[in-house]
Amino acid sequence: TLLEVCQSERPPPLTPSQFYNELETKSFTHRGRDFGVVRALYRRAIDRMRVATCLDFSALGWIDADAKQLAKLLGNGYGKHCKRLLISHNQISNVGLAAIAHSLRNGQVCNLESIDLRGTIASIDGRQDVRDAVDEIMRSGILRSREVKVFGAPEHCTNDPADCPPAFARCCGSCSACCG
Repeated sequence: TLLEVCQSERPPPLTPSQFYNELETKSFTHRGRDFGVVRALYRRAIDRMRVATCLDFSALGWIDADAKQLAKLLGNGYGKHCKRLLISHNQISNVGLAAIAHSLRNGQVCNLESIDLRGTIASIDGRQDVRDAVDEIMRSGILRSREVKVFGAPEHCTNDPADCPPAFARCCGSCSACCG
């Protein structure tokens, strides 16, 4: 489809320690100076993720390993201010969503208002695991929001295109493609 052809791919961000380990394997013209500059630039970039209110990782061609990497970041506080987490339209299965659910249960994403799972390849059980994690952290009082919408969770799938946000109705034309 046109959507698949136009889809860009981007790996999930690395934790600073992962990035620094990877950086050790690289060559620099002026290692002493360039190495420090690159480390500082990455630190500034990844620190912006800590304060971002929307983390949009939709339609990036991600698989379970990418979802696990994102979960690692979220579990280490890199989504503290995140209100909207978008991981829709990726090839993430129950395994990847289980990692996301586990990281949510850590309580590091305390401003979450919505998470979008539509278009992932996870089953209803995988989506329900994320819904259950959200419900657990809401009951614990960690979340600042009174209600978190989990788009793509079983209770949100009506299979009615009118219920899809306009962006999804434009891209796929049917709720079942978004939720299924």
